[in-house]
Amino acid sequence: MKRLLLLLSLNPSLAIAWEDADLLSYIMQNNPVMQSHKNVVDEYSLSKTWMDRIKKGTTIVARATAGGSEFVDSSSTVFGGVNISIPFSTENERRDRALKRLNRATASDELKSRILADMAKLRQMEADLEASNIQIKFWRDKLEWTKKRIEQGYSEQSELWDIGQKINTEKASIARLKINIKNQQFILSRFAGETWKVVLDYLRDNGKLWG
Repeated sequence: MKRLLLLLSLNPSLAIAWEDADLLSYIMQNNPVMQSHKNVVDEYSLSKTWMDRIKKGTTIVARATAGGSEFVDSSSTVFGGVNISIPFSTENERRDRALKRLNRATASDELKSRILADMAKLRQMEADLEASNIQIKFWRDKLEWTKKRIEQGYSEQSELWDIGQKINTEKASIARLKINIKNQQFILSRFAGETWKVVLDYLRDNGKLWG
C-alpha cells in the first residue's frame, strides 16, 4: 500500500481503473454461496412465512350425513366450511432462524476476507507493474543520456552494457507481472459466480459493474 501511495505521488496521472468498495459490493451480491445463504434465511424468516403459516393451517371441511336435520327435510345433509388455525413460532424455529442468520454472517465475513486478500494481491501487482514501467523509462532515458556522453568522450562503452542489462531485467519483470495480473483478475472474478465475466471486464477496464 505504501508503494502504491508513493507511485501516486510520483505519478499523479496514474489512474486506478477499479474501485474496491464497488467491486466488493457487487461480488457479495452475486456470489452463489451468499445467495444460497440469503435464500435459506429468507425461508426461515417469520415475516415471509407468516402467510404460509395461515395457508398451512387452513383446511376446507366438507361432510355429508345420512338423513336430514331439524332445518332441512332431506335424505342427506351436507356440511361445508373453512377451518383456520394459525400456528405460532416455536422456540426451536426461533433458534433455527437465529442459527441461519449466524451462519450467513459467518460465511459473509469469511468470503469478504478472501475477496479483500485477493484484491490486495491485485493492487500490489498493479503497483509493482507501474513501478517497473517508471523504472524502465528511467533506464531508457539514462541510456540515451549515456550515449551522448560517450559521443562527447565523457563515458565508457561498458556503461551501455550495464544499463542494457537493467532494461532487460525490467522488461522481464513487466512481462511476468502482466501475466500474474491477468491470472489474479480471473481468480477475483470467479467469486461473482455466473456474473464473473462482468467483473473480469470491469477489472480490465472494459466495462461497468452496473448498467
